[in-house]
Amino acid sequence: MKGNKILLIVCGLLLTTFILTRMIGNDIKISSLIKQDYEKKDTDVIEGEGFVKYTSDIKDIKDVVWVNEEIVEFTGTSKNSDEAGSFKLDLKTKELYESDGVLEPFYHQDFKNNIKYVVEIGEGKHLLYSDGKEKKGLFYLNKDSNPRLLSDNISFNGDLLFKVSDNKEKVVYYDANESKIKVYDFSSNKVVDIEEEIDDELLNSFQSNIDFSYEAGYIAVERVNKNDFKESYFAVYGADSGRVYAENLLGINPVWSKNNLVIGFTYLQDNSVSNVQDVKADNLVGDRIGFYNLKTRKIKYTQAMGNGFKVIRPVIWRNINEVIFIVGKYSKHSNKYLFNNIYSFDLKNNILTDLKGSFEDVNNFGADFENELIGNHIYLYSDHKEQSKSVKVINIEDRGMQEISKVQDFVTGIEGKEAIAIFKPLESDAFMYIKDDCIYKTDLNDNYLKYRSDSRITKVYESPEKTKLFLVCEGVSTLDFVIIDNIHR
Repeated sequence: MKGNKILLIVCGLLLTTFILTRMIGNDIKISSLIKQDYEKKDTDVIEGEGFVKYTSDIKDIKDVVWVNEEIVEFTGTSKNSDEAGSFKLDLKTKELYESDGVLEPFYHQDFKNNIKYVVEIGEGKHLLYSDGKEKKGLFYLNKDSNPRLLSDNISFNGDLLFKVSDNKEKVVYYDANESKIKVYDFSSNKVVDIEEEIDDELLNSFQSNIDFSYEAGYIAVERVNKNDFKESYFAVYGADSGRVYAENLLGINPVWSKNNLVIGFTYLQDNSVSNVQDVKADNLVGDRIGFYNLKTRKIKYTQAMGNGFKVIRPVIWRNINEVIFIVGKYSKHSNKYLFNNIYSFDLKNNILTDLKGSFEDVNNFGADFENELIGNHIYLYSDHKEQSKSVKVINIEDRGMQEISKVQDFVTGIEGKEAIAIFKPLESDAFMYIKDDCIYKTDLNDNYLKYRSDSRITKVYESPEKTKLFLVCEGVSTLDFVIIDNIHR
């Protein structure tokens, strides 16, 4: 009797398991049960006010990822090892852990060491370029299906010509086999041909000449005429259809608004003496700003700057109805237009506003600078002087300004990839910078010292919820890993 009861219980459990499996089987796919095992690694740990510092013999740090607000993972090489390993910093335990090896991504088996570029465009989805003998070209990878080859030849003069939309929904690329520009949609797996004339000028500046709209529904293709700059133009195509929505629109540096249907651009009334053959497209100057509306097919212009002033940088969209742009005055000595003023233009009310005031303090900024608008702050920065980098920050609301000289550059994560920066926005009204191996936070009114290092700070990574910074500090023979807490205070 007892044996029968046990048998009934076992059968019941098996039946329950079967039913549950059937219920959830169509909704859950277990792709991998592999888990990285870490062992505690010897390291010196120092806790201070608002920071934790780990001193280690690890080198060649890369692939830094914040798993959550408490854990940072990265790859590196230990002092007595030639092979890269995986490491984890855990703030809860205040420990550094090491794995025996690095887990290979799902696509490594197919492409191995031939991968020259890879970017994640969604969970289990990647865009990859390989130069292997058997598998060469640009591939779209989905973990649940076979790799899809987009083209086995996308190069021109040694450069790989492709560009992923900001929302990572599409990629535009050059198919050298067919001598065509194409757009691939990662969701629909649809390929669209862009019937644009191909020449060396377009291909040499592929990244700057072709740009997706904010939602990746359209692309703008710019054609700079270096023999007669005022004849430069751009065209607009549907990224889903290849349809031509506009062509031969005279102007340079088209920039999409976030409403997806308006393009701001610089119009050239005449050929400036500073627009020469070797000038970078972003440094071309024009006379006024124009706006093309795809819905109405009409163009609106601001007034010309007049009195010898030119628009010297591409327009910056502050919101869907307002743009910011920079003008400059000609310097015969340098044959360039130097920074002079900042204007805003309200498209809805057709109001051009002179934002001058404290901006007069930056008239000596010159011509070689980059600019970026984040929140209400315009960042002007230049790093062409190897030993003297600086950043000037202007609040366009209250006209407050701060200049920080002799800042240090560092590697940081920007939009899913690593890049060199000389400042890092923290909030809409604050940013951080490094000077004399010290991390500072500033809101233009006050500077706050967040951490002082006794070695050079080379890398800075922000946590997902933006409450912490992970620093890599390079000493003579060791590395320090520092996590700064309460960065917003």
